[in-house]
Amino acid sequence: HRNQPTTSKQAFVWRGAEESQWVSGIADVRPGDTLIIPQEVGGVDSLGYVPAEAQTALDVGDLCAWQSRQRALLRLHPALLSQWTSAGGGAVAVSGVQRVAQLLGVDVSQPDRPPPDEWEVDEGELRQALGDLGVGAGSWLTAPLAHLEEAEFVPHPAGGLVLQGPRPAQAHLAHSVAEWPEPDRDADAGLFNQGPVELGRHLKGVTQHALHFARVLGLPERLLASLELAAQWHDAGKADNRFQTWLHGGNAVAAQLAGSLWAKSAEVGLDRAASRRAAWQSRLPSGFRHELLSSQLLQASAAWADLGAAVDRDLVLHLIEAHHGHCRPFAPVVLDDAPPALGWSDAAVAFDVPADVRASWPAPHRLDSGVAERFWRLVRRYGWWGLAWLESILFLAVQRESELE
Repeated sequence: HRNQPTTSKQAFVWRGAEESQWVSGIADVRPGDTLIIPQEVGGVDSLGYVPAEAQTALDVGDLCAWQSRQRALLRLHPALLSQWTSAGGGAVAVSGVQRVAQLLGVDVSQPDRPPPDEWEVDEGELRQALGDLGVGAGSWLTAPLAHLEEAEFVPHPAGGLVLQGPRPAQAHLAHSVAEWPEPDRDADAGLFNQGPVELGRHLKGVTQHALHFARVLGLPERLLASLELAAQWHDAGKADNRFQTWLHGGNAVAAQLAGSLWAKSAEVGLDRAASRRAAWQSRLPSGFRHELLSSQLLQASAAWADLGAAVDRDLVLHLIEAHHGHCRPFAPVVLDDAPPALGWSDAAVAFDVPADVRASWPAPHRLDSGVAERFWRLVRRYGWWGLAWLESILFLAVQRESELE
């Protein structure tokens, strides 16, 4: 990377293809960033501390690719092959690693020596050698190697080869919780198709997953009910007709004629220019956060007034407001001078809010909105890690449902 700093303490911040960068100071790191730390820095401990003195650390890039995206990936470089024979690196038989190195024309005893610029490799023999590695029981290499039959060899920009496998079938994506019973789902193939996702179905699916996770974790009834309510309402703010217009690519007529509200869309996809254009055409306020509107809608609903002590109200609102990473403790500033009326009714969600009532609500980014105070109350109630753990249950429920959609 041409912007790589020369300091010994450095990390790469991944924020997508356009905004990622090397950093050398904490001032360049934002909450929620993904940090990629070079192996030579010495690794981190459970609290994220990088020791002052370099320690032996494994390069876990391939392992992370498998754990986070279920993508079989192996970088074939002498510095990485030499790690495979250690217990942490995979516990591969030395003879197997030497055979792979021989086919690659590299020397694992000289891991710092750069690999050749051009490779002449018999792919068939190399695949066979990888299949015969003799991976130890419980090794993280077992799962990726099992999915490399259809992998392709691609050059690595920093030298070496990368064996890159296809994304496994959906059945493999829940390998870590394969022993857990799946929540009940009635057959509806449209839920799993690419393209629009109906809002009611999305809320129902997320709620099922959140309840499933909470029950497996053995949470008490009050926390279980809090997670259920947060999941049912977490995306209710997407009912704003401007947001629906945005999901329809900026076409207000198409949004009105759709027949149902959408939670997701293929109209804007990953095209940032199209997304910005659709947002402008929909008159959606800059930085609009549907999750903050979801929280406001729940607080204004009849269901909220009838809850009593059945749920932790602070927790319900915070889970909704924070499920995209905001409101810890402050909400992002969004200036919405003319919010429209909105109403919707579904199995577990119902609201009907006139425009003047909505305009009277205090903006979540205001210091007197209660958002920040709610966060600190919950930190005192559940602790830093306890609150993060509860947040992660809803995060993972949303993630799991989105994976299936």
